[in-house]
Amino acid sequence: MIRDSFGHCFAPFAADSFHRIALVDLRYYRGSVTELAKEMEIDRALVLYGADSFAGDSNFGWPR
Repeated sequence: MIRDSFGHCFAPFAADSFHRIALVDLRYYRGSVTELAKEMEIDRALVLYGADSFAGDSNFGWPR
């Protein structure tokens, strides 16, 4: 789950539906999200941001 601080509260609701959940906050994580997904064998991703945060966040360096 690529998320901002408000997206953090959603993780407990997803816990029963997934074997493993990785939370990534792009404000602090400087590695490659693509490489992280490969290493952890992640096959689905959720981007969960508040609209204002998403529009103004300069940490999105797509593609990574």
